[in-house]
Formats: sequence, C-alpha cells, structure tokens
Amino acid sequence: MSRRDLYQRTEALGRMPVMQSERIGRYRLERLLTAHAPCETFAGWDEQLDRQVLVTRIPLDGVDDTARDIWRRDIRRLSGITHPGLVHVLDILAQDGCDWVVSEWIEGDPTDVL
Repeated sequence: MSRRDLYQRTEALGRMPVMQSERIGRYRLERLLTAHAPCETFAGWDEQLDRQVLVTRIPLDGVDDTARDIWRRDIRRLSGITHPGLVHVLDILAQDGCDWVVSEWIEGDPTDVL
C-alpha cells in the first residue's frame, strides 16, 4: 500500500461519525483516527485545559475483574514514565462499559506510514 493510499484511508476514517456520546468525562471526541479491533482511537479535546489529546477506547466485554485490575495498574504505571520515545498517558476513565485512555497529542505522520 502506498503512502498516499494510507493517508486517504486515514482521512476516510476521520470522516466517520464519532459515537452517540461525543464526550468522555471532560474530553470531547472530535473524529475517529484508527479502528483496530477491538480498540478505536479518536482525536479529542480536553475542555478543561484547552488542548488537543488522543483518546483510545478499550472495550472490556468479557474481561474478568483480575485482568481489568492488571490492565489499569499497568496504565497507571505507564502514566508515571517520562521518556522522549513514549507518548505520555494523561488520564484513564471508565464509561459505557469501556476504559478510555487519554494521552498527549503529537503532531506528525501516522505511524503506519513511517
């Protein structure tokens, strides 16, 4: 697949409807960026701090409590790591039967075209 095809695919995803609820906590979902089963990643806006963010929906259907606790513990640990090669995790929320991970927005090319 060419770089142009990948950009067109990303643009097409960006025009897809967001969801019935366009807000997750204080974050407004603006457009769908990628959808890789079972997760979806959205461009979002932090209305409290007035900044662009990345919001990832992780469905928890069929996930037992132990696995969910481990997942959330790992995200909390990741949020404490600062490294130039990692996107910083800003928040995690539980809503609509899903976990939502909010991370910093970084301008640039989609990673699948690099």
